[in-house]
Amino acid sequence: MMDNNDMMMNDDRQVRKLTTYLEKNFHNVSFDFSQYPGFNSALNIERLLLLNLSKLIYFIENNQWLPFAISLLYLIIVVCWIPRLMRNRQPYRLNDVLSFWNLTMSLFSIVGTFRILPELIFMIQNYGLFQSICDDRYIDDPRYFLWMSLHRISRIFELLTSVIIVLNKQKLLSIHWIYHIISLCYSWQMLDMPSNSRWLICTDFLVHSFMYLYFAMKSSTPNQLPWILPMVITLLQILQAIICLLTEWVNIWYPQQVCHKQKYLSIIGFLIYGLFFIWLIHLFIEKYLPKTDYQTNEEMKKNE
Repeated sequence: MMDNNDMMMNDDRQVRKLTTYLEKNFHNVSFDFSQYPGFNSALNIERLLLLNLSKLIYFIENNQWLPFAISLLYLIIVVCWIPRLMRNRQPYRLNDVLSFWNLTMSLFSIVGTFRILPELIFMIQNYGLFQSICDDRYIDDPRYFLWMSLHRISRIFELLTSVIIVLNKQKLLSIHWIYHIISLCYSWQMLDMPSNSRWLICTDFLVHSFMYLYFAMKSSTPNQLPWILPMVITLLQILQAIICLLTEWVNIWYPQQVCHKQKYLSIIGFLIYGLFFIWLIHLFIEKYLPKTDYQTNEEMKKNE
C-alpha cells in the first residue's frame, strides 16, 4: 500500500503547482507550455507580450485611476458631444470599419477563451465546482495571467465601437454605453485576482466571441440576418449574468477565509450583474416575446 508521502507526491504530480497571483514572479517567464492545460504553444505576439508581462501588470496596478478618467471622457465626448455634433451632418458610413473592428474583437475574444477556459476546466476537474468559484489559486501558466491582464486593457478598446456607431449616426443604446463604463471600472478593481475572476472573465470572453461575430456580420451586409441570431446572443448574455450573479453570491455568502475575495467587490459585482440581468430580461421580453393586445394599443397611442 502507498504511504502518505507517496500519495502526496502523486497528488502534486496530478494537480501541478498552484500559486497565488501575489506570489508570482513575471520577470523570468518560461516558454515551456507543455506542462499546462490547453494548447502547448503560444502565438508570436503572445511571446512578445509575455517578455513584458511584469511591466503590463505593473502598469495596471499603478493606474487604477485610468478607467475612471477614460469613462468620464467617454461619457462627455462620445455619449454627449459627438451625437450633438453629428445632428446636422451626414453619417460617415463606416460600416466596413465597424465590421472589421467587430471581427477583430471577436477573434481576440476567441483566443482569450482558449487561454482561460482550460484553467477553469482544470480547476473544476481537480478541485470541484465550489473551489473553482472560491479558490484564488491559479495555474502557473503565464499565458493565463497575460490574458487576464489583456481582458482589462481590452475594456478600453471596446469603447471605440461606440465612437464608430455615433459617427455612423446610429442609435447608441443606453445599455451599451452604461455597460461599457461599469464593466471597465469594475474589471480594473479586481487586481488581486479574486477567486471568481476565472468565471467572470471566461464567460465574458465566450459571450463576446459570438456577440462581436454577430455584430461583424450585421454591419457587413445590407440584408436582414435571421431573427434567431440576436435572440440567441441576448439569451447568452442573460446566462452570463446568471452565472456571474451566482459566483458573486457564493463569495458574499461564505466567509473570506473560505472564498478569497473582498466582500465589497462581491457586493458591487452582485448589484452590477443584477442590474444587467433585469435590463436584459426586459429587453428580451420587449423584443422577442409576443405582445399583448394592451401593449399593441399603447404603442399605437404613442405613435398617434
